[in-house]
Order: sequence, then structure tokens, then C-alpha cells
Amino acid sequence: MATIEVGTIAMRDARPVIVIGLAAVGLVIAADLAAFQLGVVGTVWDPLFGDGSEQVLTSPLSQAFPVPDALAGAVAYGVDLVLAFALALRIWRTAIVAAMLAVLAVLGAVVAISLAIAQPLIAHAGCTLCLCSTAISIALAVSAVVEARARWPALPRPSQNPIARSVREEPR
Repeated sequence: MATIEVGTIAMRDARPVIVIGLAAVGLVIAADLAAFQLGVVGTVWDPLFGDGSEQVLTSPLSQAFPVPDALAGAVAYGVDLVLAFALALRIWRTAIVAAMLAVLAVLGAVVAISLAIAQPLIAHAGCTLCLCSTAISIALAVSAVVEARARWPALPRPSQNPIARSVREEPR
């Protein structure tokens, strides 16, 4: 596999560091939101929507789950972080770890996008940190999928796949 050299670190070695950074920032944001939902802190910082974050985090949708949704997000980011460290340190089989990370990150992004869409529809308010977390989830999912694709053993190309080849061949 060709790599792009950046200083002394190859890009294939830098990708897990990017995923680690995204997961760590997401974890900090989700933990801050969870602290509000759990009553540990009394307010949530929101430079764009004023008290919109509090409205979103106390909305019926947020209270519909048995645990605070931000806490579930923090746990997901924490697992992403552990898997990204496993990739960076090459613990266990990196292709499998990368695939697990990609699946978890994509699921997290789908949930985050759904919650972001629900903010104005259900809570009739916006949450800056929630939207930042959604953006991080999307970036994390894209990065994790790229990482998984790069680490997965060579997948057969359509021309190498006997089924695809037989479909393209003309009947005799």
C-alpha cells in the first residue's frame, strides 16, 4: 500500500491518531452534556441558542430513554477511543478492530443525525454542543470507514470475482 510521508510519520500511521482525537473531543462534549442531564452541573454552555441546550437536554425525547442520551453517547465515544488506541498500538487483529470501530462509529453517526433532526421538531430548540457532537460523529464515522477499508485484507475486485465475471460473460 502506498503511503504519503508527512515528516517522519506515514499517513497510514496518522489515521488512527485522527480517530483518537475525534473520539476524545466527542467524549468530552458528551460527558459535559451528560453531566447536565444527570444533575451534576446546573447549566450548559451554549453560545448560539441561549437556553436551547437546556430545552433540548430536558425535552421529552431526551427523557424517553432509560439513561441520558448524552451518557450513552459518552460511552460510545469511550469505546471508539479504546478501539482507536487498539488500532494505533496494533493490538489484536487490526482489520477486525477497524471494522468494529467503523460499525460503531457509523451507528453513532446515524443516532446523532437522528437526534439533531429531532431537536427543532420535538424540543423546538437548538443545542450547540449537541450539533458539534453530531459533526464529530460524522467525521469519526467517515474516518473510521476509511481506516477499516485501508486495513481490511484486499477485497476482490469485480473482475476477480467469479460470480461477477460469469454474469458479464456472454452466453455460449
